[in-house]
Amino acid sequence: MSDTNIIGAATSVVAAVEKANDPFGPGDLLYWKCEYEKAKEYFQAVLNQPSITLIESARCYNSLGATNAKSQNYEEALDNYHKQLDILLKLETSEKITSDIIKCYMSIGKVYCLKLDYVEAINYYNRALGLILTINSPSDLISNIYKDLANLYTKTQEFDLATEYFIKALEIDRRQLGEDHPKFGQTYANMGAMHCRQEDYKQALDYFLKAREIWQKSLTPRHIYVESMNKTIQKVQSKLNCMDEKHSLEKVQSSPIAATVSEASQPQQHIPQNYLLIWVDGNIDEGNKDCQDMLTQLQSVVNDVHTCTEPDQCIQLLNKIHKEQTFVITSGSLGQNLVPEIHDMPQLNSVYILCGNEPRHQEWTQSWIKIKGVYTNIKEICQVLQLIVKQCDQTSIALSFLTINEMASTDNLNQLEPTFMYTQLFKEILLDMEYGEQAIKQFTAYCRHNNFGSLINIDRFEKEYRPQLAIWWYTYPSFIYSMLNRALRTLDADIIISMGFFICHLHQQIQQLHQQQIKSYYGKPFIGYRGQGLSKANFEKLQKTKGGLLSFNNFLSTNTDKEISLEFARYASTELDKVGILFIMSIDPCVKSAPFASIKEVSSYQEEEEVLFSMHTVFRVNAIKQMDNDNQLYEVELQLTSDDDEQLRLLTDRIREETSGSTGWQRLGKLLLKIGQFNKAEELYNVLLQQTSDEGEKAVYYSQLGCVKYDQGDYEKAIWYHEKALEIQQKTLPSNRPHLATSYNNIGKVHDNMGEYLKALSYYEKALEISQETLPSRHPTLATSYNNIGNVYNNMGEYLKALSCYKKALEIDQKTLPSNHPTLATSYSNIGSVYHRMGEYSKALSCHEKALEISQKALPSNHPTLATSYSNIGNVYNNMGEYLKALSYYEKALDISQKALPSNHPTLATLYNNIGSVYNNMGEYSKALSYYERALEIQEKTLPSNHPTLATTYNNIGSVYDNMEEYSKALLFYEKALEISQETLPSRHPTLATSYNNIGYVYNNMGEYLKALSCYEKALEIREKNLPSHHPDLATTYNNIGSVYNNMGEYSKALLFYEKSLEILQQSLPSKHPHLATLYSNIGGVYDKMGEYLKALSFYEKALKIRQKTLPSNHPDLATSYSNIGSAFNNMGEYSKALSFYVRALEIRQQILPPNHSILATSYSNISSVYKHMGEYSKALSSHEKALEIRQTLPSKDSDLATSYINIGSVYYNMKDYSKALSYFERALDIWQREPSTHPLVTIVKISIEILKKDIVKNN
Repeated sequence: MSDTNIIGAATSVVAAVEKANDPFGPGDLLYWKCEYEKAKEYFQAVLNQPSITLIESARCYNSLGATNAKSQNYEEALDNYHKQLDILLKLETSEKITSDIIKCYMSIGKVYCLKLDYVEAINYYNRALGLILTINSPSDLISNIYKDLANLYTKTQEFDLATEYFIKALEIDRRQLGEDHPKFGQTYANMGAMHCRQEDYKQALDYFLKAREIWQKSLTPRHIYVESMNKTIQKVQSKLNCMDEKHSLEKVQSSPIAATVSEASQPQQHIPQNYLLIWVDGNIDEGNKDCQDMLTQLQSVVNDVHTCTEPDQCIQLLNKIHKEQTFVITSGSLGQNLVPEIHDMPQLNSVYILCGNEPRHQEWTQSWIKIKGVYTNIKEICQVLQLIVKQCDQTSIALSFLTINEMASTDNLNQLEPTFMYTQLFKEILLDMEYGEQAIKQFTAYCRHNNFGSLINIDRFEKEYRPQLAIWWYTYPSFIYSMLNRALRTLDADIIISMGFFICHLHQQIQQLHQQQIKSYYGKPFIGYRGQGLSKANFEKLQKTKGGLLSFNNFLSTNTDKEISLEFARYASTELDKVGILFIMSIDPCVKSAPFASIKEVSSYQEEEEVLFSMHTVFRVNAIKQMDNDNQLYEVELQLTSDDDEQLRLLTDRIREETSGSTGWQRLGKLLLKIGQFNKAEELYNVLLQQTSDEGEKAVYYSQLGCVKYDQGDYEKAIWYHEKALEIQQKTLPSNRPHLATSYNNIGKVHDNMGEYLKALSYYEKALEISQETLPSRHPTLATSYNNIGNVYNNMGEYLKALSCYKKALEIDQKTLPSNHPTLATSYSNIGSVYHRMGEYSKALSCHEKALEISQKALPSNHPTLATSYSNIGNVYNNMGEYLKALSYYEKALDISQKALPSNHPTLATLYNNIGSVYNNMGEYSKALSYYERALEIQEKTLPSNHPTLATTYNNIGSVYDNMEEYSKALLFYEKALEISQETLPSRHPTLATSYNNIGYVYNNMGEYLKALSCYEKALEIREKNLPSHHPDLATTYNNIGSVYNNMGEYSKALLFYEKSLEILQQSLPSKHPHLATLYSNIGGVYDKMGEYLKALSFYEKALKIRQKTLPSNHPDLATSYSNIGSAFNNMGEYSKALSFYVRALEIRQQILPPNHSILATSYSNISSVYKHMGEYSKALSSHEKALEIRQTLPSKDSDLATSYINIGSVYYNMKDYSKALSYFERALDIWQREPSTHPLVTIVKISIEILKKDIVKNN
């Protein structure tokens, strides 16, 4: 081999480095999942192993330190890190050990920062900085230390030093990243925050504007950084316009230190009130009797009281609060420092100063709008808080808005806001039940267990409560009013059911008083008032509801004194995000409606003329007028709606049909299923099942339990319950009764989800047969059966049969339903899903857009069904490679779902998974992980630990790590998914095959080809047994096996499996389906490797032709085709043609991928190779340097960096610049010497270096 050829060989060898099994992996997984206690147990167990090395011990202490820091056990964290440091300092010095010592200093510094001990934090960061400058460390690490120090010096108000370090960090980032990198935005934001601390708002604004400009270029417009910066800029501009106002600026968190200070705590399962109170005083001693008395007084007003002895504890606690309003009581001396830190937090409602010297604190407190006063005793504060708490409760009452259009179609309940329907149902069901003394004891036990209310109030309620005192307790300032108010607003079924007796008694007492008082009105209408705040979003809804209905979905307190209500409205109008509303209610006592009564004589607060309405009172909205030229204050004229109102009566009757049942308990069970309270529904149905001896009722309860188990993902038990129901029905009902069809459909649905498609088909066809015998040919139930059968065929890959069934369902729906009925939208969505799977994306989009158009006409703008349509369209765009469009639709779906659904609803998890998949496809892996993590968090809270849906998310997370080439982590998640699927699904379920495919894919990437082959063969075995012989999933598995043989160099076997795959796809998919293009590319790749370039080119061009017809012009798969064709021409020596195709590939990738995506580096390398062959070395050098620049910004993958160094070195060699060539070859050698000494790369590079040294000597 000639000298030149030896150096050329060094550029073409690619390293395949296997990662060793990581003994810390399971602990890291637990840490990642925020299971910190389990993670600590795991790391401690590893530490206790007798065979553990010093290096491994240091690693364990590091992990324990990180885990304790996350758990806020800061002293333990410091102890762990110091133990790690002691070990590292004893080891023989090396660059790796020195790097670990630097990171340990930084970790210790971060913990001190979390403890708010900034001086000590600075000390350790300076140690890290002093050490890092002595070694050849990554520039980005030095930059991060500079930024951390700058943020710390900002906190200690050493602004000159902070500025110096910010500038040093910027200089490094400018050299390494380029001006438009998001990191620049963060640094400028932190510099702006520093200038705000100095009250230099003009300079701060300059930096904030720079930050926003950078983030707008690299992030989406709705990204949290951009939105937060927009708010910050508005505040600073307001500050500049009004310099005499002393409002503090909302802080911009600095990264990475500040980001670690406040970890959001997990929300409690049930929160009884809409607010909480924090008392901050250095002298608090809960063992002191006076302190205990003060706490008791506070808890009589606000149940949830937290005490802090230091301001920093208060700040950390506020950072953990997201939805509740917070009141803070602080001493004057602590308050002077605390208030500027917390004043602009949105969760802070108000501040109260408690001190012994009132005049001393009057002056400074005037500057802060949220400080409501200075007080010298706790009793005065409690009196003020009672009014504020009442205001919060008034504002947080659940409302529903029904426009005229939404009421127009009473056959379509999907038009209604869920809270309107569900609170109406809860009311009717709970009033239909009977309660004994035991209900009160169960309620008080429930309150004690969950810490709802002070024990004194709970004990008093248990002893003194009687049905005739329901109003007194409702108006008494304790936990009852707030607890009921919040439960009805959030539809917390647990609390609503436990308070069912109280809701019933309260309604009955109002009804009794109403009957006693009705004659005193003499048939004359009167006016009632209510003052409260509305969020700006709800006010917009109210404006659209003029002429429609407004429902108060709680018990409604009103007043006959206008001034008292107006005071509440005026107070609400002063809040930034609220509009003050004075409701003026025209009440005709002759109208039959929800009962109401004057409660002055029976209320615990008899100073007001209060009129209390029963739950779910409905008014018609007559007029909305602005008051006093104040755009934050409005009066709204309402008219009490009669129960005989035709629209309302039809609506109410239709709602009742949704939860039909012979008893209140049966109706409650159906309601719990509807609102997703599956565990509570299961508990209820089991009790009902035990109490009944009626066979018909048993069948109903078994069937409902089957539905519960289906929703919980426990398919085996779901089938057992449905079969029990069917068994009873077959004994007691004629063979053609519709109830039997329902049971057959239920069983079919479970088998469908278990992947047992033939069984599902059998049951669905039995249901269809009964429906065809007993129902008219156009009955909607037949459409349901056709849709069910279509679902099975769709899952089986029998797309034409699926299409036929879906079209039959659509035909029935079109004949029997209005043109804008939501069921039609469902049929179009189903047809769209088939076209999507067939790769006919334009047809799929057309169907999904029709579904969306119908839903937009028929449903409110925030209805969850609209979110489904947006999500479906997003799915199509995602597969078309139009990622920004996909993201736009997914975000629309997410926006609706976040408003319409509870925060832990499974649909939100699905949407987070969808958004994660887009970012995964775009190569933005950290964002993808973030969204998948959110999905996992919801699923872990709401689903059993072995629910099949969890496996989907674990697979998604595994795919990100796979793409990031972190194969050990990818395997962990894929294996977790497989474990769940093995536990919960039949052994032949298609999902198991998916898991085996995923694991095989990782092994293939790791070069463990025999393991990959084993996994793919397991997948193939499942699919061959379970699917038709021409199912596309079989083609996928044959393709995967072919890829392994391709990588093993067994090209004839690879071609054999690729051709099997091709044969199936040609039978089952349209001729222009994108999957066919993928397969043509793969076959072309084999011929390329075999040196049969013309054949390779032929297949590459077939792939390109399909992609050009079916995909957008900037789809990443088109870039792949152009790159493949470029490769073939390059190998054939047709360099100008190769260059043309490589450039086309690059142009597409530049349009759709982040500027530092690894594939862009590959494109630049490809272009460089052509320029090198053409002898255009300066152009080759430029492209290789662009590739290197990208790879240096990515998570470390040494082999890629080494390849770039070799490529650049070889160009310099051809340019005869041997000293530079030598420099780059030595950098590559430095990386590859970490490989075994026999590794061919090490040998080749060493020989190349020796040749270069000789050439340098010759030329000198």
